Amino acid sequence: MAIRYLNPCGLDSFHIHNRATEIVLLVAGKSLYTGFVLEDGFDQPVLATIGLYQGTVRPQGSIQYDFNDNCEPAVFMAALSSGDPGVSRMSQNLFVEDPELLRAGQGYPEFLNNAKTTEFYGSITAAFAQGMKARYERCGMKWNGTTHA
Repeated sequence: MAIRYLNPCGLDSFHIHNRATEIVLLVAGKSLYTGFVLEDGFDQPVLATIGLYQGTVRPQGSIQYDFNDNCEPAVFMAALSSGDPGVSRMSQNLFVEDPELLRAGQGYPEFLNNAKTTEFYGSITAAFAQGMKARYERCGMKWNGTTHA
């Protein structure tokens, strides 16, 4: 079991639990926007907005996230099917690779060069981060790009 707290507009960034299926239950707050994507061939996202005391299941190995799209904090419980579920953060872990290999894996896009890749890695947030910039104004908050959720 895990308990997670998300500030207003907070994001539990894209991640995978390598060794566990997860059930998420919202225990405080208005709602939680959540989603996951399965493996190759099943790449359509499964999206849900869960309300208070509602939950959702995310399969082992799926890319998943949680977003508090509200102006008040949210608290959710996560039950995992393994005592050692593992967690791998997508952005945080992808950009630690050799920049040239990363560019090759992305098809050598014009905008991504070795210097920009290294610079981008330095700006990636922690696991729990500010959510969508556009939502901050709605909640009367100021976006600073460094506050973690």
